[in-house]
Amino acid sequence: VLDGSAELRLRICCGIGVVAFADAGNVWASDWTLDVGDLRRAVGGGLRYDTLVGVARLDVGYQLTPISRLRIDGKPQSRRWRLHLSIGHAF
Repeated sequence: VLDGSAELRLRICCGIGVVAFADAGNVWASDWTLDVGDLRRAVGGGLRYDTLVGVARLDVGYQLTPISRLRIDGKPQSRRWRLHLSIGHAF
């Protein structure tokens, strides 16, 4: 496993902020066969809002290197963007 992330956070006001992020990573089946040329990369942006229970996050990510033959719930996927809604910081 090789995984890396970077995130730039900017607070606007009143508990609201924006972010830009870049992610890269992959998992290899055999020990010591890691090839950084095989890294999957994605970029995106999002909104943050401070709540009493943690930071509410709304992110949109775009796959720069999509996963071929990706299936979700048994269905082939060709869409390169993803939407994520969560509570709490990713890291």
